[in-house]
Order: sequence, then C-alpha cells, then structure tokens
Amino acid sequence: MTLQLNLKGGQVATLISCHAPTLVACKDEKDDFYEQLDELIKAVPRRHKLFVMGDFNARIGRDARNPA
Repeated sequence: MTLQLNLKGGQVATLISCHAPTLVACKDEKDDFYEQLDELIKAVPRRHKLFVMGDFNARIGRDARNPA
C-alpha cells in the first residue's frame, strides 16, 4: 500500500506499507516481493520524504525452523 501526503512548504511524504513473506515462503515468492518493493521505491521521486514501514522479519517462537 502506498500513500502520498502533501506537507507544509510544498514537500511531499510517500509512505509504503508492506509485509514481507515469512521464512517458510519459497525463494521465488521472496525474490518477487523484494523486486516489487525495489521497483516501487525507485518510482518515488527523490524530492519526496520516503517512509517504508512493515514487517520484514516475521518469525514465531525462539527458533523459526522448530516452532516452540
């Protein structure tokens, strides 16, 4: 999800909210997510204030491979 906000002084803030695939997702799904995120970030004009928010480390339990 992307949101652009007009700020004082003619500035613009772009907010990107995303949720990365978890450890159990296949490599192709993870690669696709990060490629799309990269394209989205590159599309934001440099003059904008950019905020990327989300969950990039979704894990449950002490050891993600052997859930508690």
